[in-house]
Amino acid sequence: MLPLRPSVETVSIPTFRLHPQRVVLQVGDPPVQFRLVVENGQLPLGIAPTWILEGNVGDLTPQGLFTPRRPGRGRVIAQMGPYQAEATVIVILPSHGHGHEGEDSEDRRGGLAALRRLGSP
Repeated sequence: MLPLRPSVETVSIPTFRLHPQRVVLQVGDPPVQFRLVVENGQLPLGIAPTWILEGNVGDLTPQGLFTPRRPGRGRVIAQMGPYQAEATVIVILPSHGHGHEGEDSEDRRGGLAALRRLGSP
């Protein structure tokens, strides 16, 4: 009779991350939906993550929908038991200019004038 040997099975522990991983939004922008992306294995059926927002920068629904409300930096966290995934959220004030953020028309005119001076003999 052969001795009994325990069978060895590999157990795949699911790993997951959030998508998007990082967002930069303006106060008043439309909400962003965060979702779990499973990278190894699969998540148990019927178990939803607990969504957590760290930082007082907006609102987060129990379904992972983030609405930017106040400027600052925060983290969206999806937690399932001892496992968690997180993403960075940065909320800025809306720009009121007609160009690139932080650049007003005075800066653009000054830059064009400087380029003209460089090109003139």
